[in-house]
Amino acid sequence: MISLKIFLSRRYIFKSIFAPVIIFLSVQIGSADVLTLQPGPEANDAFTCDCMPNTTNPNGPITLLYQGRYTVCTNTSLMQWDLSALPENSFILYAGLELYCCEFFGAVQGQMSFNLITGGWSESGVTHNTLPVIDPAYEVLTGWPTANSWHTVDITNIVQAWTDGIYANRGIRCCYTGCSNTCDVQFASSDYTYETYRPKITIYYAENSVKRVEGQSPIDFSFKGNFPNPFNANTQFEFSVPGESHVSLNIFNSKGEHIVRLVNSTLGRGNYISEFNAENLPTGIYFAKFSTSDFNEIRKVVLVK
Repeated sequence: MISLKIFLSRRYIFKSIFAPVIIFLSVQIGSADVLTLQPGPEANDAFTCDCMPNTTNPNGPITLLYQGRYTVCTNTSLMQWDLSALPENSFILYAGLELYCCEFFGAVQGQMSFNLITGGWSESGVTHNTLPVIDPAYEVLTGWPTANSWHTVDITNIVQAWTDGIYANRGIRCCYTGCSNTCDVQFASSDYTYETYRPKITIYYAENSVKRVEGQSPIDFSFKGNFPNPFNANTQFEFSVPGESHVSLNIFNSKGEHIVRLVNSTLGRGNYISEFNAENLPTGIYFAKFSTSDFNEIRKVVLVK
């Protein structure tokens, strides 16, 4: 565990209990764990081109990843990483993908597009005609980098979808939008000769704060809410599970916007507490939603500072 005091500008897709809302805000990370990955040839990455639609990595050995439009051709890159070192159901505070741009071709236009992959693919088998399916709801758009520079992409929501189990981790598909003429980049791949320039992911995360406590074995689900309530900065929620179940505990603000997920785990029979630190949240009314496949309950939470 490391202690951080940094601010990150993060794009949230709030899963509101009313309607989806997309906003931008700054998040202060108080304490978090960090995972940094910069794999070599064992990583899974490739590129395809619609000018050679049945060929994998048309330019030969995959040391470079092409992304964009080159004259009339569309270049698409794919990347996948082993995230097994990331604890299951972690809350992702920030995840950044860093790519080194070796070369830029043409004139800047449109945007770069990074999408969550939902279908299977392999480095040695993918072609333009077999590109895997994506979920456009997780698309991240960025500007274009200059040659000999690092390009950072905020993939927080994509990594969160993987850790939540919404999608299996099948990587990211990288292309463009809004280009009619040459606008193309060469990124160093995980097979690039110089290790320093290979793709890198840095993930700041917090693990679920759920603990089993002693007590009589429960025969029904129960959600007792939090104590103390009202509270200043720290409180804990109590709940009981009568048998193995997938449990989630989420905090929403008074507008129905999702603030934080405290629990998202499969738990066995027992009594549990989950700690909640709200030192970075403003005074106000919040709601805690406890959910399983057979039980749902919402409790009001009052934060007073």
